[in-house]
Amino acid sequence: MDCAALFDLSNRMAPERANHGKGLVLSRMAERLERAALDEAVTEGQGDPGLYIARTKAEKIDHWDRKGTLFVFSEEFKDWMAYCRKFSAHMGVDFDDLR
Repeated sequence: MDCAALFDLSNRMAPERANHGKGLVLSRMAERLERAALDEAVTEGQGDPGLYIARTKAEKIDHWDRKGTLFVFSEEFKDWMAYCRKFSAHMGVDFDDLR
């Protein structure tokens, strides 16, 4: 859920961009990662996978949003994005059709 929250971070900071262009692509990437997280929660045997993901999503959004708007220009953000791209590929989450 960290990666889903991070891919959608700039859209939460500027909601008007979420429905077009790169913002829409990032939203769809975040949705795919959230679905993958839900599938993983089911595989792990979480008692209520939907609730587990909803709570985790809220926690991760709060964590990343507290870093502020300028966080997207930081080295930490760039490092996380590199990790998230690799992690997504490892999890079999494909974004090629979105680009």
